Amino acid sequence: MIDERTVLHSLGEQLNAEHDRQALLQLVVDQTAMLLEVPRVSAWLLDAEGTGLVAGARAGMPLHARPDFAYRRGQGLIGWIAENAQAIRAVNAEDDPRFLPRPGRVEPLKAFLGVPLLSEGRCIGVLSSVAPEPGYFSQHHERLMKTVASLCADRLARAR
Repeated sequence: MIDERTVLHSLGEQLNAEHDRQALLQLVVDQTAMLLEVPRVSAWLLDAEGTGLVAGARAGMPLHARPDFAYRRGQGLIGWIAENAQAIRAVNAEDDPRFLPRPGRVEPLKAFLGVPLLSEGRCIGVLSSVAPEPGYFSQHHERLMKTVASLCADRLARAR
């Protein structure tokens, strides 16, 4: 069992240390995967124009054969979160009408949890996670992920 307070405290301390943006992103996804006890977490950042989202870092193996895919704001679950600055917790992502199927998926996508990364009131990206069991994510998982997002968003914005 993971000691959530210890992980969050450690993450907060490490975010205050000097890191480049890529190292910060990797730290965030790795710690989030440990905290949620899931095999995959991704951090997606908006591009300079604020219209496209690209995967900045990933914990775990990619879910797709072509992991360099970019979403547009409003497109798919990731893009919807960026557009609306709201979280999505889906029992089975593929049943959600906002889901965008991508070619080359290496295994089914089941439970999904994604939260916006908000800095100074605007969305700069999305932190997302998947789990192989439908309905895996609880309200508690969502609160934990929102806590991580709030801890890291301003730091990531400054690292840009």
